[in-house]
Amino acid sequence: MNVGCIPKKLMHFTALAGEMKKDQIACGWQVDEKASHDWKAMVKGVQGHITSLNWGYKGQLMDKEIKYYNKLASIVDAHTIEVFQF
Repeated sequence: MNVGCIPKKLMHFTALAGEMKKDQIACGWQVDEKASHDWKAMVKGVQGHITSLNWGYKGQLMDKEIKYYNKLASIVDAHTIEVFQF
């Protein structure tokens, strides 16, 4: 969850929101065209969202009494997962 499509989609949405300023103005919205983007605030928001998703998934696993390993792993075959020790 920490890398991949969810963080990418959130950052893409942020970029689209910035590009929409001119469209919003054309639709009658009062928008400050000179407003700047706060990279640190965006990163904090993305990380906060990912953290909440991760906790939600961990909670669901705990509710079902499924053991969770915070490790890098690889699927070896249909019945085997290799967990890497670092």
